[in-house]
Amino acid sequence: MQMNLELATMADDLSERYEELNLIFRSDDHVLEINKGREMLNRLVDSCIMFLDVAAVSLLLPGKDIEIMKINPGQEFIYPATLISFIKRELIPAIFDQRNPIVINSLSDFQSAGAYPDIFKAYRVLSVPVETGEHECAGVLSVVIPTQKRDFTNSDRNLLGNVAKKVASVILTSFDKLTGLANRALLESEIERLLQTSKELAIDHAIIDCDVDKLQIVNDICGNSAGDDLLRLIGKTIRKEVGEGGLVSRVGSDEFCILLEQTTLSQAFELARVIRSRVNSLIFEREGYTFEVNLSIGVAPITGECESASTLLSSVEVACNAAKDKGRNQIQMYVPDDSELLRRRGEMHWVSRIQKALHEDRFILYAQPICPTDGSDEHKHYEILLRLRDEEGQILSPGAFIPAAEHFNLMPAIDRWVIRNTFQLLARVWQKLPKQQHTFSLNLSGQSLTDEGFDDFLVQQIEQSTIPNDWLCFEITESAAISNLKQAKALIAKVKRLGCQISLDDFGSGLSSYSYLRDFDVDCLKIDGAFIRNIVTDNVTRTMVSAMNQIGHAMGLSTVGEWVENPEIFEQLRLIGVDFAQGYELGRPQQLIDILDCTK
Repeated sequence: MQMNLELATMADDLSERYEELNLIFRSDDHVLEINKGREMLNRLVDSCIMFLDVAAVSLLLPGKDIEIMKINPGQEFIYPATLISFIKRELIPAIFDQRNPIVINSLSDFQSAGAYPDIFKAYRVLSVPVETGEHECAGVLSVVIPTQKRDFTNSDRNLLGNVAKKVASVILTSFDKLTGLANRALLESEIERLLQTSKELAIDHAIIDCDVDKLQIVNDICGNSAGDDLLRLIGKTIRKEVGEGGLVSRVGSDEFCILLEQTTLSQAFELARVIRSRVNSLIFEREGYTFEVNLSIGVAPITGECESASTLLSSVEVACNAAKDKGRNQIQMYVPDDSELLRRRGEMHWVSRIQKALHEDRFILYAQPICPTDGSDEHKHYEILLRLRDEEGQILSPGAFIPAAEHFNLMPAIDRWVIRNTFQLLARVWQKLPKQQHTFSLNLSGQSLTDEGFDDFLVQQIEQSTIPNDWLCFEITESAAISNLKQAKALIAKVKRLGCQISLDDFGSGLSSYSYLRDFDVDCLKIDGAFIRNIVTDNVTRTMVSAMNQIGHAMGLSTVGEWVENPEIFEQLRLIGVDFAQGYELGRPQQLIDILDCTK
């Protein structure tokens, strides 16, 4: 009877403790969304003291340089440094190896416990792993109780294990998996906190943005695992230099940010110089290759005038990009009224606008006719162009957004949108068009030539489309083709095998135009408009255009003259024998859907 009563009491106590712990977990789920990272970890450690009634709690996350030690104010514990040392030297290796909790109720429970008699004569220790994946252990959570109290039980172990799972959830939410540094979410939450102190207390802070120069070379030569090792090494080096004075985070594939509290701009700039010097001195070797390690760095102040975390990160990224363009391995300080940085910031503003426009399908397909110079009308040929309807409904020309798209590598996404939507539109109407040859030319950017998977995407779109393949022509600029010779030749071969045509755009703009021409299996040369516009008034230019035309014809290629703005230019092209002409004199760009409706 007495035993049944004791069991019932234990069951009630256990149920109550589980309910208490569940309550704190449920309330902390909301906190996790608001206060990420270290603050949440501190709250979880506090909850162990509150609900497990222990003398002390320790949370050690070695890969993230996090050590949290809390002592119960209602109990005495005078060995925090000794406990930390024991956990680091003995428990962490054992737990990382076994991935199981360790309970030490007496000196005999753990082989090396006897080396720490001060602790284990007076206290018991329970430690559990903090597991962030099936084969990944991030750290150890430990609690201590006096020996005169009860032994640790399975209930204690289970409850502490649940707290460890919550710790793991915080780690996955707030820390970068590869380097163990803070991630962008944690960085932004910390920035918002500092912005508030800047506004309320007039305290200035600073931020540093570091971009690893030419990481892709390491990945291409030695593989992504080598690149990952280099990023870990750089992250460790930066964290060592920053120390406890700032938050180091990895915010992009090759980008690190350092948040410095109560730091002047000049102090941040000096730290940036030290970090660059330390990283430059690294020796990174793989597979017989030795790589130099450089950083492009931007530095920006955090003041009460900063609007938000996103605005601040945009500013420091502008400075970092300016450092890249200065020759890489440079440092650029952000100055709000610097005209060059303002231009760059304007381009960065376009990044989110372009991405949003792609998501909302606010790009519009336009087309411009390419007309035979002999006056025949047997072949309808159009170049597909692009416009953007902005947030206010205004139609913007490519000059407003293409430079930013090129600078921030958004052209492959834009090219995919154009191809997908052009094919969909033509598929609906091509059988209703007049029974004559049509050609629709689509531009491919140099970035798309090197974009992983783009050629497979293009081939798939062509193969799945119902449009006659010989109606499709893809334009590649001469400079893009020469700069990406291998990729351009491979893509051209795939497209040509499907029966599509290839046009070499802006021909003549390069210094080596003729020497590279034989390398490309193209169908058409589009002579650079810079030559065409002066063809009436400049004899040398006219002779050069004539020579390009003759070479194209000798190779069996058709020729097109661009930028035909008046009848005189058109007449000169006709006399020279250029096959086609394109420009405002022959037709201004119109929406593709309108052109197709008129053609039917």
